[in-house]
Amino acid sequence: MSIRTVCALFCFIVVSVLSSTGFAEEKPATVEIKKSTADVKDVTVEVKIIQQEVKKESEGKKEKSTPAQKKASPAQQQIEELTINNYGFQAIFINSNVRISGNTIEGEISKGAGEEAEEAEETPSGARAPSQPRERPKKPGKFEETIKDATKAEGLITIYTDEKNKKVFWEIAPTQLEKELLITGVMESGAGAGWAKPGAYLWGYSGKIFVLEEIQNTIRLVQRNTRFTAPSDSTEKAAVEKNYSDSIVAAFPVAATNPEDGGYLVDVTNFLLSDFFQIGDELRDSLGSGYGLDRQNCYVIECKAFPKNIITRIKYAFRSGLSSGNIALPDGRSVQIGALIDIRLLSENPDFETRVADRRIGHFIEAQIDFGERAERPTRFVRNIARWDIRKASPELELSPPNKEIVFWIENTVPEKYRDPIRRGVMEWNKAFRKIGIKDPIVVKDQPDDAQWDIYDARYNTIHWNTSHSLAYSAVAQYITNPRTGEIMNGCFLLEAENLRSLHLLRKLNEPNRMELLRERLSGKPPKGFNQHTCDYSDGLTDHAIFVLTALAAEKGVDCASGEFIDKFVDDCLFALAVHEFGHVLGFRHNFEASTLLPLDQLHNKQITSEKSITSSVMEYLPVNFAPEGVEQGYYFEPTIGPYDYLVVEYAYATIQPATGETERDVLNAIGEKGEQREYAYSTDEDLYGYGAPGIDPLANRYDLGNDPLLWGKQQAQKALDTIPKLPNLIKEGDSYDKVRIGFNYMLSNYFNSAEFALKFLGGQYVNPVIKGGPQDPPPLKPVSAVKQREALNFLVEELMSDKVFQFDPELLQMLAGERWMHWGASIPGPAHEYTLTDIAADFYDQLLYIIFSPVITQRIIEAENLRPPEEVKFSVPEVFKTVADEVWREIEPLTKEKLETPIEGAPFSNKKPLISTYRRMLQRQHVKRMTAIMLQPSYNMPADACTQAWRTLRNLEKDLKAIVPFIEEADWIDANSRDHLAETLVKIRKALDSHMNASIDS
Repeated sequence: MSIRTVCALFCFIVVSVLSSTGFAEEKPATVEIKKSTADVKDVTVEVKIIQQEVKKESEGKKEKSTPAQKKASPAQQQIEELTINNYGFQAIFINSNVRISGNTIEGEISKGAGEEAEEAEETPSGARAPSQPRERPKKPGKFEETIKDATKAEGLITIYTDEKNKKVFWEIAPTQLEKELLITGVMESGAGAGWAKPGAYLWGYSGKIFVLEEIQNTIRLVQRNTRFTAPSDSTEKAAVEKNYSDSIVAAFPVAATNPEDGGYLVDVTNFLLSDFFQIGDELRDSLGSGYGLDRQNCYVIECKAFPKNIITRIKYAFRSGLSSGNIALPDGRSVQIGALIDIRLLSENPDFETRVADRRIGHFIEAQIDFGERAERPTRFVRNIARWDIRKASPELELSPPNKEIVFWIENTVPEKYRDPIRRGVMEWNKAFRKIGIKDPIVVKDQPDDAQWDIYDARYNTIHWNTSHSLAYSAVAQYITNPRTGEIMNGCFLLEAENLRSLHLLRKLNEPNRMELLRERLSGKPPKGFNQHTCDYSDGLTDHAIFVLTALAAEKGVDCASGEFIDKFVDDCLFALAVHEFGHVLGFRHNFEASTLLPLDQLHNKQITSEKSITSSVMEYLPVNFAPEGVEQGYYFEPTIGPYDYLVVEYAYATIQPATGETERDVLNAIGEKGEQREYAYSTDEDLYGYGAPGIDPLANRYDLGNDPLLWGKQQAQKALDTIPKLPNLIKEGDSYDKVRIGFNYMLSNYFNSAEFALKFLGGQYVNPVIKGGPQDPPPLKPVSAVKQREALNFLVEELMSDKVFQFDPELLQMLAGERWMHWGASIPGPAHEYTLTDIAADFYDQLLYIIFSPVITQRIIEAENLRPPEEVKFSVPEVFKTVADEVWREIEPLTKEKLETPIEGAPFSNKKPLISTYRRMLQRQHVKRMTAIMLQPSYNMPADACTQAWRTLRNLEKDLKAIVPFIEEADWIDANSRDHLAETLVKIRKALDSHMNASIDS
């Protein structure tokens, strides 16, 4: 900005400062010219004091003119800096770079960048200035002075790193202002726990767009609001811009300007060393304690500049007032995190075409609200799928090379023996691209040991390898997109070495509380931090793989965790992980209905599965395909991608060439219609959760196989029961008994996990993502048949509520001592030596009964009946309450008045051989407790019909117990535990019913 313009814009608005002595008269302030850099003509500086505070110390004083003022006329004055002595008034300066310090207001003005300052020659008072001023030696300009100790790196943004003064400067060229940038962060070194691990993206997946703006000699970093839009030629465009604000992320005062090109030099040190990516929040979740930025111990490691991006490596320090106690840190009060900030130019790609999402096929999406008036769109949202710019180089060819290869590098830290299955898993997707006419766009290479490039350089897509003791994740995929178009700009995925060690050891380093995990699964609540990118497939797959390996080792009496078998098993597992995670990198979501592709009797037919795979999609959470008793083992893991995987690639990457009279939407809809066929069935993460119970669709599950999840659950439960007696085979001479206890935990938890598959049938509905007029045209919701619901309920009460799972050989139970060590990293004091099966049973029965009689499931059963045609068989809430009660209390059925005159079959009973076992008594207590809670203290959303049925259940039970308790108290052939349990239960029920009768109506 020229000095003429600056001076013309100078407007001094003086704000009053009240004082007890009143206000002085208006009078001009004194302007002092200190030094100059530019010729100025017709300089006029107006300073008007509207209200001035009277200060005694200023009275009678006069400002002295400087020699430069006396010498130069206004037309000859060269002004860079002017000082206004304000005598106590306050001023606001508009459109000028002004600093206020004490009673002095200073402002710098310059004509343009790069002109060196010269001091006006002093002459004696009254002397004439020479017509040709003599030359003076030039001083370094402010720009050169600022960067004199810095190292320069030229690239997208020129970086100056001043290690001496611990400063980092960016030089922003005027042409770079308003250019859109993507800023991403990657964790380079972590805390060794939770998600704070190397390779993890900071700040999510979708790219965030920023621009650099120059406002009043300050460069601002502004994040664009990309969520709301309107067509550029519409009247709504201006309204959107008025209503939705961008966000200022940082502001950098201009330290100097480049004399050669006018570039703005700004100090970005404070910005780089701030917690821009909110790593502190991540540490709180990962380490279990609050951490604040330890600013004085943060520093910049290095800055690198490339043509299209710049990289800054930073070592952050965080400190907590209280130790987190996490064993990953030597001192839990302090942690250091290495991070890489990548800033790249969001270059225009005019050849990339957005592609609208279809709910019948699972792609990640970038969504915007478009306020434009478009009659054909039923919602304000515009949803574009995330995808790479992969297309045919020669569209006319049936099989064309790609327009560009997408190269992925296997990090040189990945052990060589694991690289091949990872490579095969990634390149497996080329089969689907070949089917749509694109020849092998995905290339995988090994990073050389002497590679000079950074694995986090934006120009490289990398497969990372981590080693840590804590598995918040054991494999995860990440990518960065353009949020406006959905174009994927860069991607990677990470694998964790610890899961492989777990397979060899038949145990995880940190064994979780498996009853807690079961409670979380049955609750139906999404995991913390749940979003469409959440993926913990590797962790669950590792669990199931250990279950299978343990069962094999126990059955065969050999160590399956070593030798040729385990090597092949691990390779196949890595292939399954790599092909799944790379599917995410390509933009594909989970498909939790893909496991229903084949009937269970075809899962081990290699002739079928080698062609179609064992599932419709590798984007499933698949368990190990473990053959039941008497069936020859097939593939343990999926051998190839499935039918749905070809469809999801076709929709995202096929060349769209509409025929005459067709639109692109017509072509895409034709592809989407395939998704309505059973072979391509799709459901994803949000379909798993029911907020109080598992999701409503019984076919949408994790870790199941085959078209009948209930039958799969039964098979897994039976496999666990069959394996438990064989667990002593895991140990050889010289071994400790640890493997027996750990194996017992895996078997028991897999037995209990089968409950999840059965529970989803109660009141369940099959969800069909269809559109009207499609080839199948089924209704979007179809209730599960009454026959299938009854089958699921019978499995729950006859199998999982029985006590046979707890009838173990005492010699086996004597092997379940806890593993106790006293040192860091061990659970101190470790698990108890005794294995408390009674606590486990009580916990499981409590969870199971709570979910069966939860408001969600009872309401589902009621609503499902409204969807069923009148002629269909009904499955009702009263049936559920009666079926459960009859099975839970089956021991009292023979205890009628007539039969009590003589001992019943099996008598006499004793504490060693009770009428009602310890575990069944616990189940019955939990049942009464649940019925009483529903009747007396129902949750706000409990259906009234359920409360009534709980009352009826207790009434019937009271009637039965009332008839038998007087007689069993006199019978000497009934054990004391069973006799007193029944008598006490009768008293409890009577009190509950009395309380119910005394309660106010509709209370």
